[in-house]
Amino acid sequence: RNFYLYFTDWFGSTLVPNYSARPYSQSAHPVIFQGEQALMKVRYVNDGSGAWYDDFTAWNAGKPVVKLGTDGPLNRSSPFGSGWRWGSTRASDVFSAVYEADGSTLAANQHIVQPGQIGEFSFYVTAPGNLTPGNYIEAFRPIVEGRSAMPGNGVWWNVTVQRPTYTAQPMGQSY
Repeated sequence: RNFYLYFTDWFGSTLVPNYSARPYSQSAHPVIFQGEQALMKVRYVNDGSGAWYDDFTAWNAGKPVVKLGTDGPLNRSSPFGSGWRWGSTRASDVFSAVYEADGSTLAANQHIVQPGQIGEFSFYVTAPGNLTPGNYIEAFRPIVEGRSAMPGNGVWWNVTVQRPTYTAQPMGQSY
């Protein structure tokens, strides 16, 4: 035995956790009308050495919060983020689900993503009523608040915003 082994047995690793994410899956590219919203979901594999804590658990554990932030460029203000809790640069701060590495079995703790597990973020994009119809590229990646964005590939969606059309046709009438 040596000092290093005694120390790490008592106090844990001397290494700073390595935060890293790899995209696992994401929802389809949405088509929404002005003034409406769409639910988006993305799953990331924790392929680093540190656990990810969401806003429910981070503060009590003394760990940084992992949030889903805008990318391309990093921390840009999204025109679809008016309803996000932490402003238009943070789409989500809570995991909607945590899965084991197989991607289908729910993990015992739904607020901490251990290395090898898969964390899912769910959030709504809302198209303001005055947003110009067209295609918008919306990119995201996990961010360790107070530290940095996670390395690796982020995800993106092509959000198509359309102007609503209003039509009517008679179905019948009274005498």
